[in-house]
Amino acid sequence: MEAFETRWRTVQTAAAIVLASPRRRLGAAVFSILFGAAFLLIPVFTIPGNTLEFWLAITPWWTYVFLAFYAGSMGVLAVMIQYVLQAGSSGLSVAGAAPGLVSGLYSTAACGGCLAGVFSFLGSGVSLFLLENRTPLLVVGMALTLFSLYYFSKKVNGKCETCHIKEAKGK
Repeated sequence: MEAFETRWRTVQTAAAIVLASPRRRLGAAVFSILFGAAFLLIPVFTIPGNTLEFWLAITPWWTYVFLAFYAGSMGVLAVMIQYVLQAGSSGLSVAGAAPGLVSGLYSTAACGGCLAGVFSFLGSGVSLFLLENRTPLLVVGMALTLFSLYYFSKKVNGKCETCHIKEAKGK
């Protein structure tokens, strides 16, 4: 439990640093809204005959809680990535940011029909596998996002041994 509290404090401290700027707070809000809208609208636009009204009607309440938390996490992560890039961190690559950002696509796993529609280009076998394993995929997607938040928090707090960043330019 103590290790979790230490990691949580690392993320809280980094979020406080990054979100100290009004521009970054606005950026986090905008990114969160964009991610939330994408999570809601991807299934609507990719599944023939689906409408926003229908999707909202069949979606369980817990999915909205999950999507709100997920969109907020993705918004803060996007601003942390921007902060680290502006600070000129060594060791940051697209591969370092991709797990958290790509995991956003798995948010559609909350809706079985949406999951099959969005990933149908991969074939029926893959779609059936994803449908049968959507809960573990949600957990994996959120875990990737939380790991990304933690490791970017370490970069922001200056606790990463491989990269050293100065305070970001352009607060």
